[in-house]
Formats: sequence, C-alpha cells, structure tokens
Amino acid sequence: MEIYIKYYKKKATFALVLIVFLSFQTGCKKFIEVDAPITSVNGGNVFTDDANAIGAVTGIYTKMASASFSLNLSLYPELSSDNLKVLNLANDVNTAKYFQNALTENYNANNDIQFWGPLYNYIYLTNAAIQGLTQASSLTPAVKQRLTGEVYFLRAFFYFYLVNLYGDVPLALSTDYEINNGLTRSSSDAVYLQIISDLLKAEQLLDDRYVDETLVGVTSERVRPNVMAVKALLARVYLYTKNYSAAENAASEVIKKTELYSAEIPLDQIYLKNSKETIWALQPVKSNFNTDEGAYFIPDANENVIQVALSDNLLSEFEASDKRKSNWVSTTKIGAIDYFYPSKYKVRADIPKTEYQILLRLAELYLIRSEARNEQNNTSGAREDLNLIRRRSGLGDTPASEVSEIRLAIFKERRLELFTEGGHRWLDLKRSGKVNEIMGNYSTIKGSTWQLYKALYPIPFSDIQINRNLKQNPFYSN
Repeated sequence: MEIYIKYYKKKATFALVLIVFLSFQTGCKKFIEVDAPITSVNGGNVFTDDANAIGAVTGIYTKMASASFSLNLSLYPELSSDNLKVLNLANDVNTAKYFQNALTENYNANNDIQFWGPLYNYIYLTNAAIQGLTQASSLTPAVKQRLTGEVYFLRAFFYFYLVNLYGDVPLALSTDYEINNGLTRSSSDAVYLQIISDLLKAEQLLDDRYVDETLVGVTSERVRPNVMAVKALLARVYLYTKNYSAAENAASEVIKKTELYSAEIPLDQIYLKNSKETIWALQPVKSNFNTDEGAYFIPDANENVIQVALSDNLLSEFEASDKRKSNWVSTTKIGAIDYFYPSKYKVRADIPKTEYQILLRLAELYLIRSEARNEQNNTSGAREDLNLIRRRSGLGDTPASEVSEIRLAIFKERRLELFTEGGHRWLDLKRSGKVNEIMGNYSTIKGSTWQLYKALYPIPFSDIQINRNLKQNPFYSN
C-alpha cells in the first residue's frame, strides 16, 4: 500500500515529511500567523517549540485547502450518484469516469482524480504529528493538548471517507514504512472502532473555543476544529453504525450550543465565512479565489461555460416554494439550453475572501438527530427536527407520520439540503440500501451500465503492486 507521498518511497524522517507540507503555506499568512519553521531535515528540530508544532499541524489544513480537498469530495462522489450531469463527456475523462461509474483499478495511472492515495497521505501526516507530539517535551501543555486533539480528529475524519468510499481498508496507525506497506485490509467494523476511539480521545482534549494562530487566544475564525466538530463527526459516525441513541446525544450536544450555532439564519448567509451554521471550515488559500466550489461550479462571466450541471432528477425533487432552489441554484444559458448549477457559494474569483469551504455544518446535525430519533420510534421528535429544516426553507411541515414515511422524508430532505457537499448523497444511497435500485434506474440517463460492485471505488493497482497483501475490491480486474 502506497501511503507515502510519492517523493518518499524510501523511509523519510518525521521532520522532513512535515516540513515539506509546510511549503504549502505560501500566500496563507492570515491562516498561519506563526514564525516560519526550522527547515533542517534533522528530526529533532520539528517540535522543539510551540511555533514549530503549530505550523506543522496547520500545514495539514493548508494542504487540504490547496489540494481542493473540499471540492473533490463535493464533486466526484456527487457525479457517482444521481445529483449531477456532465455536459460533455469527451471533454474531461475524470468527470466522465465518475459520472458513468466507470472507474477501473488503473485509473490513477492516468493521473485521474482519486481519493485513496491523498487520504492515506493525510493519515500519514496525522500519524507523524501524533508521534511527534507524544515525544515532544518542550511544548506549552495547552498547545500540546490542543494540537493532539486536532490530529486525532483529523485522522478520524480521513478514515471516515476511506471506509465509506472503499469499504474495508488497511488501518495504518504509525509512520513505519515497512509495516504500512505490508498491511492487510481491516474490516469496516474495525475501522469504525478506530474512528470512534480517535474521536473520543479528541473529545477529551478539545474544548468548545475557536482558537487563533497561537492556539491560546479566541477568534471568530472557525478554521480549526473544536470539540463541537468532534461531536458532530461522532454523531455522523454513530448514525452510520446504527448507534442511534449515541447519534442523537452527540447531535444534541452541538445543537444546544446556541451561543455558537444557529439554524435560524437566512439561506443566503449560510455559506459566508464564520456563519453560525459553520461548525468547521477550511480557509481558502489560493490567491484571488474564495472557495474551490465557487471557482468550479460558477461559470466565468466572459466564457459562460460550465462542465457539470445539476441533474433533472435532483431539480424535480424541489417543491415549488422551496427557497433552497431559489437561493442555492442558479442558471446559465448555453446556446438555447438553460443549465442549472449549484450556487451555494456565490463568489467565483475575488478578494477579499468572504466565503470558506464548510466541511461540517449545523443542518446536518438536525437531520442526523431526526433520523436517529425516528429509528428509535420517536416520531414526534424526528418530525420536529425535520420540520425545522423545512420551515427555514419556506416549506410546510412534513405530512409524514409513520416511521417508514419519515425515513423516506429524511432521505429526501438530506438530498435537498446537502447536495454538492461532502459526498453525502453518494454515501446516503449506499448506507440506505437504495444504491442498486436508484443507480440501476439512473444508469440509462448516464449512458452507462450499473452493477452493485461499483458502489465501492477500486483500489489503485499501483498500490496493490507495492503491497501484495492488499486485495482489490470484488469484481475489479485485480
């Protein structure tokens, strides 16, 4: 399994890997208001003081923002589902392969977009940070505690997407190259147990403050995860693992934090930076751009060209009075045809930065709690949470009253609320057991053939060549 960056085929020191990632700090001064780290490759230099440690962990967030982490999750799994359509399949092989569910084990050989390698690279960085923080003896205790909580949260976040995109995956929990490249795949259950373990550790180490670049001062910037981000991800994980009581409790912990979060803000203000809907976001780091989503989905005013549009299937789901359609969907005319595209983020390319890429937000917690309550036969509580999201969208209360009816209503509401965010639709199709039915029907629109094994992405063959203990997902070639 190739979980090192390609530059580090040989065993690299902890210091070298982290320092290379710090090179992504260019143009991010507001995000990283700390002194430049020592650039020696001597492993003893990295965590000798607070600034080095903070800069190293901050480099992970910077890498995520510079590498379009949020956009990739919000685009490619959505293409795999039924929420988007590609306007010209011949123009972009990457979007075409995801849209037509035509990924192969060789897809990374052509530099196609894929998640396996990048996610394991991030996991390697978190493992290295955990190792360095554990060994560090000269850090301010509060700084060391905060950073340790952040990297446990991040490792859980990355593993959540690995297990949901690929199924059983190797659990790499160290920086030892020889060990990692001989790992077999751990069961999804084991991976989820590790995710929960990491999140419970993070929960004990973090508090509810949003901290500044020193990790001691408080800030309005919501770009470093706090304990509420941990609880939000725990709620999601508990929901996915059907621990509904724990999911409800974790979601409630976030929802009741009304001094930090509110679901009662206008729909056109939700995606502004540091809105009270935001639990955790990435600060954009690219010059002259706000979010990657805005830069990708919004057509250039001069060229008026878009690569993907919202599917007719998704658009038909919106009720006539749904304000999300009028606020989060825009249209452009190409030739004589109107195409609808996601416009949750309003800014395509501009400074100053007024929008951040939201990775966790409050509405999801209401929908998680609604589903968790419904699965515990608390239909009145489930309807209460579901109706809150509907009312702020200009809709009346759901007519659903029975558990089975509410389950379907929540499934639909998640689609309308979370489209083109974090791959939610693709993951919901799979965990609900509806992926075969829905994608089987939708494949004709895509011009492709659907088979159930495609619900899991293939592991890159190049990684299987490196680690012969690594087995391919069923029905792919290797």
